[in-house]
Amino acid sequence: MEINKQSLINRLRAVFSSVKQPKTASDGCPRKICREIERRFGNKTREKLNKDDILFMSAEFTLLNENAFHYFLPVILEAALEDIDSVSFDLLVQNLFHYPGERDFKKYRDKRLKILSTAQADVILDIINWWIKNEDIGESWRGDLVKSLPFWRKRAKR
Repeated sequence: MEINKQSLINRLRAVFSSVKQPKTASDGCPRKICREIERRFGNKTREKLNKDDILFMSAEFTLLNENAFHYFLPVILEAALEDIDSVSFDLLVQNLFHYPGERDFKKYRDKRLKILSTAQADVILDIINWWIKNEDIGESWRGDLVKSLPFWRKRAKR
């Protein structure tokens, strides 16, 4: 069965529709950037994000707390499906595969990626497969996405 972009977007919206808006957005770090994240996104719904917000958030995704990550992830994924250049794709890939920083990835994965339901992991797996097959993302990111497939298959129970 051929998967198209619009069907992925529809599934993405459906499986994340029940995720509640978080009370806060930042992971609480004391840096200025975390205060900026809280100011920009702490009280914002997904629907109120504009293109600049999405690009900024995709570049600072690791600084969201796990509830904000869960809530805003579908917006970032949808934007990347619509136009891969509308997000910081390299950081998005890193957030779906390995932690782009010095903190422990297992802790990061346990808090952020394991919060996702099987249905949410299933659509993310299909999005990753779609990117691998359909986007000119470069061999480095394609390689990281391919390496992430076993994790996502297990989360999607495939």
